[in-house]
Amino acid sequence: MAQKVQSTLGRSLDEFAADRGFHSNEDEAGLEALGIKHVAIPKPGKCSAKRQEIEGASWFKRLRRWRSGGEATISLLKRKYGLNRCLFKGSNGTAAWVGISVFTHNVDKLVALMT
Repeated sequence: MAQKVQSTLGRSLDEFAADRGFHSNEDEAGLEALGIKHVAIPKPGKCSAKRQEIEGASWFKRLRRWRSGGEATISLLKRKYGLNRCLFKGSNGTAAWVGISVFTHNVDKLVALMT
């Protein structure tokens, strides 16, 4: 996934964050080999002292909070704006449905700021 994002952006990623369920030593090493400076994927289970130091670093905590915020936004879009079920067909339809949901969310935020 990181390679696809890098090819789309045309540059290397600086940071990468994912859920604890995606952790593997091989994937983490592969992401670092791509030149990603900060890889924040919490390790499940008991961690070594070195791993606790990494996961306690300010950049790691910041990326973990950022990912959690993204998950909360996705949950809001699903609950309030109908993103849980796409009524359009195919990947183009899904892209349109997501776009409409995000647009509606942004308009809702704008109205709240104006009132």
